[in-house]
Amino acid sequence: ALVYTCKIWHVVPFATANLKVAIRGMTENAGTYLIALVFSALSFVWGVGWFYVANGVYELREVYGTHGLCDDEDAMKNATLYNGLDCEQTEQEAKEFGGIMFALLVSLFWTLAVILNTVKVTVAGVMATWCFDKEDADGCCSPAVASSLCRSLTYSLGSICFGSLIEGVASAIHAAASYAKKVADSDGSTDDCNSRVASAIVCLTKCFDDVVEYFNTWAYVYVGVYGYGYVTSGKKVMKLLRERGWASIASNFLVSYVLGFNSIIVALITGAVAIALDNDSVGIEGYWDSFAVGLIVGFFISHVMMNVINGAVNTAIVCFADQPDRMIQQHPAMMKEMAEAWLKVYPDCGVQVPSGMYDVVV
Repeated sequence: ALVYTCKIWHVVPFATANLKVAIRGMTENAGTYLIALVFSALSFVWGVGWFYVANGVYELREVYGTHGLCDDEDAMKNATLYNGLDCEQTEQEAKEFGGIMFALLVSLFWTLAVILNTVKVTVAGVMATWCFDKEDADGCCSPAVASSLCRSLTYSLGSICFGSLIEGVASAIHAAASYAKKVADSDGSTDDCNSRVASAIVCLTKCFDDVVEYFNTWAYVYVGVYGYGYVTSGKKVMKLLRERGWASIASNFLVSYVLGFNSIIVALITGAVAIALDNDSVGIEGYWDSFAVGLIVGFFISHVMMNVINGAVNTAIVCFADQPDRMIQQHPAMMKEMAEAWLKVYPDCGVQVPSGMYDVVV
C-alpha cells in the first residue's frame, strides 16, 4: 500500500482537479442523483425477480433431470410423488437445460447493463451540457437533466441495448466459466488437467469481460455527449484519446479508487449512526441488526452517487480532450486549474493553457 501511494502521489492534483469539475457539474444538476437512485432501485427489483424465476427453473431441473434424488433409494420408492421423475436425462436434454440457464444469465446481465448504462449516458449528457452550455444545466431539474434522460430512453436506447448485450454476453460467459471451474475443482484436486484448463478459460473470459467494460465506459460517454451510435462512439472516443496521447489518462483509476473508498467510509458512518439511534424497540436484541441495515443503506446510496460522479469525471475528460475552447469559455477558472494540474502530471498530454486564462482568479 505504501509503495502504491508513493507511486501515484504525483497524480493526486490531476484527480483532484477532475473531481472538482465533476462534483461542481453534478451538484448544479442534482436531479441526476435522483435518476440514478431510481434506476438502481429498479435494477435491484429486476435482480430479485430474476432470482425467483431462475430458482424455479433450477427446481424444475431437480425434478426432471439427473439429480441426487435418482441416487436416493427412498426417493425412488416414492417416485410417484415426483410427477414425471426422469433419471434418464439424455445428453440433448442436458444441453437444452444448460442453454436455458445460460440464456437466463444473459438476460440477467443484459438487463442490468441496460439499466445502469442508461444512467451513464444520462450523466454524460448532463455533464456535457454543463461543460458546453452551463445556462441549460444550472438547476436540480434543469433542461439538461430532462433532455438527457429523454434522449437516453429514446434516441440512444438502441445503442445502449446493443452495447449492453455485448457486455451481458461477456459477463454470462465469465459466470459460466467460473461455474465450470467450480465443478472441475469439486473433486478436491486443483492440479489436474480439467482444473487447469478451467482456470485458463476463467482468466481469458475475465480479460474479455474487462475489455468490454472498459470500452463501454468510454463509448457511452460519447453516446451521451454527441448521440452517435454505439460502434461509432467507441471508435471516435478511442481515436480521440489515442490522438491526444491520453491513453494513460483514460486508464488511470485513482478517481475510482477514491470514490469507492468514500462509499465504504459513508457506509461505516451510516452504520454507526444507526447504532446510535437504536433503542432496541425493533429488530433482534443488540446493535448488529441496526448496524447492518445502516451499512447496506449507506453503501447503496453512496455507491450510486459515487458512480454518478465517476461518470461525470470521464465525461469531463472527453469534453476537455475534444473541445477545450468551449469549456474554457464556460468555466475559465476551473478549466485553468484543470489544465495546469494535467500538465503537471502529463506534460506531454497536449493540453494548452491560453495566456488570457492567467488573468482569471481561481
